[in-house]
Amino acid sequence: MVYSYERAAASTLYGDHLKNIDECYAPDDVTVLFSLYEPDVNMLNALIFPVVKSGTADKEDDLPVSCGHYCFTQDGIRLSLTLNQQFDGDPAPVGVVRLTEVTDSTVLETLVDAGEVTFCYSDLSHGSAKRTYAAATDIYLNNLVFLGVNRKNVNFGIAEMRRALSLALDRQEIVSAGFQNFARSAVLPFNTSWSALADSAVAAEQSFRVDLEQANAIMAPYGAGSDQAECFVRLLCPDSNSFLRNTAGVIAKQLAKVNITVTVENVDRYDYFTALSEEDYDLYLGEVKLTPTMDLSPFLNYGSASYGIDPEDGDLNSLYFRYRGGEATLDEFLTAFVAEMPFVPLCFRNGRMCYSSDVSSVSGVSEYRLFGDIDKWEINADHALG
Repeated sequence: MVYSYERAAASTLYGDHLKNIDECYAPDDVTVLFSLYEPDVNMLNALIFPVVKSGTADKEDDLPVSCGHYCFTQDGIRLSLTLNQQFDGDPAPVGVVRLTEVTDSTVLETLVDAGEVTFCYSDLSHGSAKRTYAAATDIYLNNLVFLGVNRKNVNFGIAEMRRALSLALDRQEIVSAGFQNFARSAVLPFNTSWSALADSAVAAEQSFRVDLEQANAIMAPYGAGSDQAECFVRLLCPDSNSFLRNTAGVIAKQLAKVNITVTVENVDRYDYFTALSEEDYDLYLGEVKLTPTMDLSPFLNYGSASYGIDPEDGDLNSLYFRYRGGEATLDEFLTAFVAEMPFVPLCFRNGRMCYSSDVSSVSGVSEYRLFGDIDKWEINADHALG
């Protein structure tokens, strides 16, 4: 186990998930202990790496075969998944899964439509989803899309105004018109499918729908809102992502209903980060992939998504770390987050798997388990899975 952790921590796939682990050691043959840099009640969620025999994964070309249904094989240029002889159970009904190397996921989906590929997955990180005639299923991702706020703006430096901004946004329209329904509405900074939210009273009270009446009531004392002076803001958006560009337009339309006129600035990657670092914006659209522990560190203490968030405002930061350390409840932190609204959560993005009509009973697919319960899939006997 210690060896497996060390290999996983050094990898690009699992390294970010495990960065809070200071040391992993085994005091005896049946015990493994992890020490953390900082307390984290959700750290068990990060232990999703494979466990392999010590000394068997030192080289990338000599990785060990696991105990799953399939193992990776290569014959010349042909790449395949073949039945794993070490699997302890009934073999999968599909003996060989031929792999197709395609660098453009939109091309891969076209191949599924044409019947040349049976199954494919895309995280839709390119920011668009083409129409497909194949069967398709959404895959839940841990990618939080949010509206960043520059606190140096005379209006949005006020917590109440940021909360009103959140109330003025209709997440369901953002999901449908901005993301082509490849997302799930979110008003809190944690994944809506996270099991811990099921017992949260604060999460149960939140609504994804717009509340213009309450938004206007909050803004009125600050001279803003439908019956007050017009407010002008600039919204920064990366121009390479169609989902975000569409979302920027939806937000501009929605905020116009509370007398906020939004100028959308679609810029390239360099200009986007330059403007963020120079605080040359009022609002910006961003996306962060959270770890399985729902770590919000990117938004705190000069993290990668902390633009516009006051690092000196330590109350919410302190409460977050008290929650992670088990000294405060999840609802205590969420209550403080809703009141402070340091950034405005919009949605969690989805990926998409597509498969041809030759495949049925597809189930158990997730971001970290793409082939899911492939032993339960039903495949046309005349068609190999590719």
